[in-house]
Amino acid sequence: MLSTRRLILAVLVTGVLFVSAGSISVAQSITPTATFLLIGQSNMNGYSRYSVPREAGDEKIAVWMGGPTGWEYLPVDTTTSRGMKGPALAFGRAYVARTGSTIGFVNCARGGSSIVEWQKGPRYGSLLWNCLANFGGSGGALTGALVYQGEADAQATGTLDGSGTTVSPATWGLAFGRFVADLRAETSRPQLRVVFAQLAHTTTPAAFPNWGVVQDAQAAIVIPGVRMVPTEPANLIDDVHLDDASAAQVGRRMESAWSVS
Repeated sequence: MLSTRRLILAVLVTGVLFVSAGSISVAQSITPTATFLLIGQSNMNGYSRYSVPREAGDEKIAVWMGGPTGWEYLPVDTTTSRGMKGPALAFGRAYVARTGSTIGFVNCARGGSSIVEWQKGPRYGSLLWNCLANFGGSGGALTGALVYQGEADAQATGTLDGSGTTVSPATWGLAFGRFVADLRAETSRPQLRVVFAQLAHTTTPAAFPNWGVVQDAQAAIVIPGVRMVPTEPANLIDDVHLDDASAAQVGRRMESAWSVS
């Protein structure tokens, strides 16, 4: 039986994506033919407040809200105070335009999370576990994972992340490889494809002295079925978060990488 802590974490992970979705109708008619996990930090969630008009094809994009709510249409209408404005929105639109298929997202990203938190190991029961538990309730067929992570690990070696985990920038590449292996093992998908974004830049390098170390580790990743996309050139709204246009650019690059991998 799941512990209370795990259940609370699962609810928190499920609810990260939306602040206000009261105006969005439940997507009861949507049954995604492709389902992607969204993994990483706040740049995967999207960080800015926005209003985006709906486009043709948006009715084929859904997000898993969990529980009795189930699948909901992607909240991009003008009455939503804050919704998905990370790479996934542009990824979904490009995917629908290219394939004509419906697509669903299960958002697992959590701001401030380090790469170690996405492994199994001694911290199994936190982010990776809750992500897969959340996905399991969706009934979707897992297609792949999109990842935008690394900012937390670019801090000074030994810094504690939001959950008290010590970050180790020099071992980011090994930790990412373990994350991929754990994800594939836990989903019984040994060839599950993953597309991840390389860090862009930061305007406060003193706060993130290992930014270049993590970027280099990301560029050096060589794992079958895993592809990296660049984020630069990019514009930021603060010291680390992409603006709307840059997040959309990353999403389109991710879908382009997905389409040819």
